[in-house]
Amino acid sequence: MHWFEEAEYGNFCEGTQETPIPKNSGEVCVGKTEIFPPANTSFEMVFRAGTYKPEGVEANGFGVSGGVLSFAKPTGSVEGMGVFAVKG
Repeated sequence: MHWFEEAEYGNFCEGTQETPIPKNSGEVCVGKTEIFPPANTSFEMVFRAGTYKPEGVEANGFGVSGGVLSFAKPTGSVEGMGVFAVKG
């Protein structure tokens, strides 16, 4: 997974922040929109869908069924949405 703020983002992803395009098979590119990432919070991690347990996260990264982006507890009102692209 490649987050738009990472230094190497351009090595793996092209297109725009609003419409990211992965360069290589198996890459996930997460871009930026006007309201993503949500204001008053920060990105923490991504974990595989279905691996969250009450005591924590079992598996980091995306799986074939997708993934969940986790953000820090907000410091104010939060609303967000975003875009991502996966190359098969």
